[in-house]
Amino acid sequence: HRDLHSFPTRRSSDLALSRETGDRRAVVWGLGAIGNVLADQGEIEKAFRKQIEALTISREIGDREYTAFCIASLADTRLAAGDLEAAAQGYREALEMSRSLHDVGGVARHQEDLATVLLAQGRLDEADRLFQEVLAAHRKAGEEDAAAQTGMGLALVRSEQGRPAEALALARRSARAFPAMHQSGNTALALAIGALAEVALGQTAAAEADCEKARAVLQGNRQNQPNLFVLLAQARVETAAGHFAKARELAGDARERAEKARALAFTLEARL
Repeated sequence: HRDLHSFPTRRSSDLALSRETGDRRAVVWGLGAIGNVLADQGEIEKAFRKQIEALTISREIGDREYTAFCIASLADTRLAAGDLEAAAQGYREALEMSRSLHDVGGVARHQEDLATVLLAQGRLDEADRLFQEVLAAHRKAGEEDAAAQTGMGLALVRSEQGRPAEALALARRSARAFPAMHQSGNTALALAIGALAEVALGQTAAAEADCEKARAVLQGNRQNQPNLFVLLAQARVETAAGHFAKARELAGDARERAEKARALAFTLEARL
């Protein structure tokens, strides 16, 4: 696995070389890559600085495809900081730019990004429509890995809509599609999403088992999103099972990890 904590330092060396050679496109990608990793590590302000510089340069060189990428990366960081409205605005801007460029892949990515924010805002019907459009496009193109990721988002929507059987089917399909050895974070997310659906269906024992599987898959994975999601999902499952002390312990672990990573949205949820 790539060591994300040393990645910014190593990428900075590549970035310095790109600056020296005058390759401004490479500079944009280097800044964007560093910014994305810093955001994942919870270094939000540092990430903003890198991503804003990348966006400025991409606009200066007039490359609209790179500009759409930078706008979306900045929106990712806005989302990590808990600013849902700013994130949605950024994804919409990137989406419109990708549409004007006839960038099919970019359109799908930004539609899915926007759907994720709409889900967080409780705008379930809009999120459902976008996720379905992207999922259909991925399956038509035979992009099973991408379809599995989109399927997880749609599964979350279906859970929130009170359709747990559909959510469970989508989550299980996604979990089977990810090779655990290479995509441990996604595999764990799919298992945890499925566990939440199982709770809603009254299948508490199966939900507990899936959460344990998710924790096992994540051994050695330091990504914040899957680890936090699994902890919170397991806390909800244990609450449903009547294991309140264990649920409080898991929620406490999630809160501590979220605060260390400065992951605002997860911190707030863990306090509820």
